[in-house]
Amino acid sequence: MEIFAAIALIVINTIEIILLVYVLMSWFVSPYHPLRQGLGRIIEPFLAPIRNIMPQTGMMDFSPIVLFIILYILSSLIQSLVG
Repeated sequence: MEIFAAIALIVINTIEIILLVYVLMSWFVSPYHPLRQGLGRIIEPFLAPIRNIMPQTGMMDFSPIVLFIILYILSSLIQSLVG
């Protein structure tokens, strides 16, 4: 059980890091940059369902914040279950 928890936590931490880099790149790098497009292919499947549920807020996209919160909750749950 602990090995699965450890793997899940590694996956969650990796997604968090990729999400952070993706968000920072969205502020400074062109949307057509190959690295940004590659990260988008990884992160967008996680963000799209959140965007479908959340109401439109103009130019601001709060879906990455919601994803960070969801990942934090999942990480906390896994850590509390393992002990």
